[in-house]
Amino acid sequence: RKSSNAFRLGEKSLVDSNVTMVEAKEIEEEDLVIAYKNESTDNTGSYYVFMNGDTKSRELSLSEDLTDFKVVVDNDEAGKDAVTEKSGFTLTADKITLDPLTTVVIKTEKEDTAGDPDVDTPNPTTPENPDDSTDPDTPADTDEKPDGSDKEVDGSTDDKVENGGEKSENSLPNTATNNGTYLLAGIIILMVGVSLLVIIRRKKHAGQ
Repeated sequence: RKSSNAFRLGEKSLVDSNVTMVEAKEIEEEDLVIAYKNESTDNTGSYYVFMNGDTKSRELSLSEDLTDFKVVVDNDEAGKDAVTEKSGFTLTADKITLDPLTTVVIKTEKEDTAGDPDVDTPNPTTPENPDDSTDPDTPADTDEKPDGSDKEVDGSTDDKVENGGEKSENSLPNTATNNGTYLLAGIIILMVGVSLLVIIRRKKHAGQ
């Protein structure tokens, strides 16, 4: 709705002058299907709107061929650009068939063509610059090295242990230190010193 004012004219006079009902013989005076054409006032085009509120498929006759125009709303897509895959309806040159509970909006703008056959395309087999072509008999110079030759060996990685063996992926890192040994030796020396001190004091008291 933001891309065109065809659906937000705002005034009854503009609606009366820019919205016309589609004359289809299948639409009754009181019906669950409606079809009309909206004309924008900002030069953004016109739109055909078909709404089927019935629980069964409805077929409507058309006085204008809409098959070349852009479908912007269908059963499962809506936007200002053409839908990627048309669904919920069948459109021919003189009729449209709507699935139950389906709305279809067609903009009177032709869909983009896949390509222009008059446009010259370069020959994929002929290079644009002949000097850039290479002789198939002459191997191209490359800086590639044989497999494995460009890999550097790092003897300081964590994947090696001191004895030269490789660690497995699940092995734990070697985080052991000598702090525990030093602590145990210090405790033993301390205990020996305290024991000697106690013995010496006892001997002094006994001699007195």
